[in-house]
Amino acid sequence: MPAAALVPELCDQCHSDEVKGLLSSVHGQAAKRGDPQAPTCLSCHGPVHNIVTAQDAASPVAKQNLPNTCASCHSNAAFLAKHQIPFAHPVEMYESSVHGRAIAAGNLNAATCSDCHGSHAIYEARDSRSKINHWNIPSTCGGCHAQIAKTYAASIHGLAIAHGSTDAPVCTDCHGEHVILAPSQPNSTVNPANVSTVTCGRCHGNATLVARYNLPSDRVPTYADSYHGLAAREGSQTVANCASCHGVHDIFPSSDPRSTINAANLAHTCGACHPGAGKTFAIGRVHVLPASVAEVPAVRIIRG
Repeated sequence: MPAAALVPELCDQCHSDEVKGLLSSVHGQAAKRGDPQAPTCLSCHGPVHNIVTAQDAASPVAKQNLPNTCASCHSNAAFLAKHQIPFAHPVEMYESSVHGRAIAAGNLNAATCSDCHGSHAIYEARDSRSKINHWNIPSTCGGCHAQIAKTYAASIHGLAIAHGSTDAPVCTDCHGEHVILAPSQPNSTVNPANVSTVTCGRCHGNATLVARYNLPSDRVPTYADSYHGLAAREGSQTVANCASCHGVHDIFPSSDPRSTINAANLAHTCGACHPGAGKTFAIGRVHVLPASVAEVPAVRIIRG
């Protein structure tokens, strides 16, 4: 596809920055390779004589219409197969998400495709310029969730990202990508039933990651075998899970005074569910392997 077909000459005369971004983007690069299906300015903005501002409800790039505009390619099974795009149903997933539902309900402050991927300068996730590059995810989500992003940046996970850990979780690792659901929804990765077994367990139960970062190897199985874990398995939505004790975005190592599992804070942390819990309440071991029950008198008595 020649550049003239990708970007009509008149667009460049007034919108040079946008055109520059488009030409360098994944869409522009596809056009340079001769892909006849690469989107042009008119593909997204509509016929040249009918272009209206993005704030106009009739615009294809208005926030409420953008998912359908992107879906013209990204929900087309033949298009996805031809271009070997591995991500299936991204628009449909988005529409079922907390963001998609908010947009559909008229909340135009909610995130849509361009908020996360960019408008004209859209790049592949592996490109360091991409808003959805692993290293850039916290700042992208932080565009709307600024305080949470600030809290996360100071946490053990945020600091690991800052120090270059490719394995440390970012927002999408815990919340999902397109199908981000509210914690109250059963299929949400941050629903209480899924936090320990699915979300935290995906890393903390991974033998490779445990060895690579010298993490305790018993945290997931000992939680699963505990009273809390057994109650969670039976469907309790109020029993403690990993986040109840370790925090959500503000997770710190136990040696950090800010940590909710620091020795000085355990009484308060446990007291959130067990009113009146004092300093002696949390002096015993928390994560106990089944094989070590005989070594822990209190646990042996309770299980006996």
